[in-house]
Amino acid sequence: MGINQSAASNKQAEQTEKLTDAVKASMSRTSEQGSQFTEATRNGMSKMADLGAKASDDAKQIVQKNVDTASQQAREASDRFTRVLGFTGQDSERLARQPSRTSRRSRGAARS
Repeated sequence: MGINQSAASNKQAEQTEKLTDAVKASMSRTSEQGSQFTEATRNGMSKMADLGAKASDDAKQIVQKNVDTASQQAREASDRFTRVLGFTGQDSERLARQPSRTSRRSRGAARS
């Protein structure tokens, strides 16, 4: 009976060792996959942050170009208006400073 017990103990030890090795290998693979996932997530977040910054810069440039274009168009319209109506120099400055009748009426209505 001693030999059978010893053989059974040896077999049990072998199975336990194989199981332990399998668990260690599985844990190692799981750890490696976790590291890969973490790195992929970090890279993805970094790319998203870069894209967000680029989108913000692009939007800022677009707004600035629109403001510049609107300003240029306003200057051009003002120049055309001045040329068409024949106002020059001091006349145009004097007219620009005068409040229009409409704005005087608007202010009068607002006070009422």
